[in-house]
Amino acid sequence: FEQLGNDYVPDESQVESVFSALLLRSALPQPVKQLEITDHDGFIGRVDFAWPDLRLVVEIDSTFHDGPLDRRRDSTRDARLAALGYLVLRFRWPELVTNPDGVLRKLRRAARRLELPVISAPQEADITAHS
Repeated sequence: FEQLGNDYVPDESQVESVFSALLLRSALPQPVKQLEITDHDGFIGRVDFAWPDLRLVVEIDSTFHDGPLDRRRDSTRDARLAALGYLVLRFRWPELVTNPDGVLRKLRRAARRLELPVISAPQEADITAHS
């Protein structure tokens, strides 16, 4: 772990690790992981990936986000983040592993809209899921 540095924050799930691997191929700057965000009402939540200066958040949703109460909570949280000026993108496991190029396209569109520096568009992404 020494080579990772003192600021290293590990991924919290396999699906987050898949997204992190995809980001390495994206030519986008590395995000802050597990960022806690608050507003005037208090704690909003800890987001999976964020580019705070650009107000961009990426949430990696698992099956824990499938129920109606979970979706409502996510919607409320996204609205609070949007009120702070954040753009929230949500991705799920099937999309990450079956359409990584589509995920990268969505990220690049958001990056262009937010004027995030994109070095170059990588070729087709190759993500391998490990069990």
